[in-house]
Amino acid sequence: KGHHIFNPATLGLLVSLGLFGLGDVWWAAAGWNIAGATFPAMALLVVASYRADKLKASVPFLAVVAALYIATGFVPVQFTAAGLFAFASSLPYYGAFIMLSEPKTSPFKPREQAIFGIGVALLYFALDFSSVKYSFFIALLAGNLGYALYRSRQVQPQLQPRQQQR
Repeated sequence: KGHHIFNPATLGLLVSLGLFGLGDVWWAAAGWNIAGATFPAMALLVVASYRADKLKASVPFLAVVAALYIATGFVPVQFTAAGLFAFASSLPYYGAFIMLSEPKTSPFKPREQAIFGIGVALLYFALDFSSVKYSFFIALLAGNLGYALYRSRQVQPQLQPRQQQR
């Protein structure tokens, strides 16, 4: 009905990584700070997410992931300027601002975006904490499936009265 169920890029990456036995340590999935590129690149990613009106999914996702990293000590943080910079560089910005907010597989309504971002963050953290390979991709695809099921339930009640009129 004009919507993808799964984020095509994420599904393609997961299948490719699985087939070729590669790790998901690529520049977009891992925390990266190549010559201080994290924050300038993040600014561009924020602009892209803002223009797509998807910050309401990305920001809650990053906030929950950061809070869980700190609360559990899964990613150590030192409360110094260098320590905070290193911690901030470890967050999955590309995943949050580009992959999570793909327009055809993520919600449009602000409340749904926030719930989607939080749900994917919780699952991502649980999988990552459990050392599940490809945790971000699996969490995002599960979120896509959950949202597709939710969306299909929203459409069905609207279709039934029209079908009864025929």
